[in-house]
Amino acid sequence: MLNEEKLQSDYVWNSNIYSALMNGNISRDDYPEKEEAIKAIQKMVSENGVELIDALLNIENWRSKTVAGFLIGFKNERKYLDQIGKLFLKKCGGVTGYCYTFAKFADEKSIFYLTKYLDQYLLFDTFPDEKFQDLVFAALRWIDKTQDLNNAKQYLGDDGLWTKFVNFDSRGDNKSKFSNHPRWGDLNSLDNRFEKTMVFYNQQFAEK
Repeated sequence: MLNEEKLQSDYVWNSNIYSALMNGNISRDDYPEKEEAIKAIQKMVSENGVELIDALLNIENWRSKTVAGFLIGFKNERKYLDQIGKLFLKKCGGVTGYCYTFAKFADEKSIFYLTKYLDQYLLFDTFPDEKFQDLVFAALRWIDKTQDLNNAKQYLGDDGLWTKFVNFDSRGDNKSKFSNHPRWGDLNSLDNRFEKTMVFYNQQFAEK
């Protein structure tokens, strides 16, 4: 059995792994200590398998689940899809890792979890609640692009959940709309950032 304290030291609190993977940070051209981080993640992938994935998923820490989510995708371990899908829908951490893996596998089950998340977390009663909806939508749009599908269309248009979410005007002066923020308002930019991350991760870390 792997020692939890050592696991967290080696993989969760190791900035060359967790911090580098979070939000696609390591795919940035200006990421500091980039080569060192690439080597650390490649070493983690090549030297570990399901035992590490299981151990990381069992730690009650969203950072460990993030690393596990990425590792599932890097190692092509599809058997974990339902397990991370349930955590994903319950907001049990790890969303950035899960989104990479769902986008990489791009199968029916991955699409189910991405659309289920958007159906839940784009809805709001009084104010939209900012979480990871942009990343999830980018993952779904990536699948549509790479698999010639059209799952994201239902969230756009005047009545689409994405449109209502980003265009909600809480103050009546347009300034409060998420759509005015670069993170939410430019889908082409969102798609480009996600694509850059996916290509980098698949080239550097994903096992063939």
